[in-house]
Amino acid sequence: MRFPHHRIAPAWFDALLNAEGLTYRIAHRRAHLCPCQDPRSSGPDPHCPRCGGVGYTWEDVPYVRYEEEVQVPASREEAEGRMSGPTGRVSRAWGRLLEVVGPLGPVTGARLEEDYLVLPPGSPAPATYRVIYEAPLQGRGHAQSVRMSRKWAERGEVQVGDLVLTVPRRGPDGDNPAWDALPHDQIVLLDHAHRVEQRMVRGVKEVLTHPWVRELLRARALVGGQEVLYLPGEDFQVADGRVVWEAGRGPAPRTPYVLEYVAAPTYYVLEDLGQRRHIEGYDLPRRFYLRLFDAYPGRGR
Repeated sequence: MRFPHHRIAPAWFDALLNAEGLTYRIAHRRAHLCPCQDPRSSGPDPHCPRCGGVGYTWEDVPYVRYEEEVQVPASREEAEGRMSGPTGRVSRAWGRLLEVVGPLGPVTGARLEEDYLVLPPGSPAPATYRVIYEAPLQGRGHAQSVRMSRKWAERGEVQVGDLVLTVPRRGPDGDNPAWDALPHDQIVLLDHAHRVEQRMVRGVKEVLTHPWVRELLRARALVGGQEVLYLPGEDFQVADGRVVWEAGRGPAPRTPYVLEYVAAPTYYVLEDLGQRRHIEGYDLPRRFYLRLFDAYPGRGR
């Protein structure tokens, strides 16, 4: 007599954790211990120009060239007046458009808004367009709110905004870059929008906590006892994750101010919830405990 028995199907786990609409697109930044050292405490140098006193630096996310066919239907967005022309969705987030070829040949004036290809008014639709663009290397993961035991909550080890992220071994482009994440690594939720109010000091502390900016809103400073507003594009901009002021604009050096912006939130890996699992030789999904980078140790210096 033959009895039924179960077997693991890792491809099903990966397919579920790569499903659009159920999971986030994520970018991974590997952490590296900074060689600086404070001789008094043996910890990181609080004045280190490289790490800023937090003790770690993070790799840049590499960009990859993609080419895909985008189906552009008769645009609902165009009918509602939300876009200037027909639109179609590309598969990767935060792309930089290189070339678009439509049924009538190369297209000029097209652009990417978030992950939508926006075509010039009058472009043929419905139609298929070949799109070439660069986007950050990304995978997918399932994010959920932390549901920890009461004991953890009483110890203060759970904070508002903490997440548990489940990451498959492989994604649509091959290996998921976040599957090998370790504590201190950064995870960026590319599909999410997080409104930030961050304290800055002109010329001293002007690095953004969440550098993947979707929209710059304004900056506010107290000048002569009155609150003064500064606008992006007129008074300042952001370049390489840092505030850059226009000549003759902004508050005086060493003046505190608040920067308001909307960004894809950056988290750091607080804990690996379970070691890498290789049941029957399969690389199964991993789970990580994430915390917003605002709370990273040492950032209060």
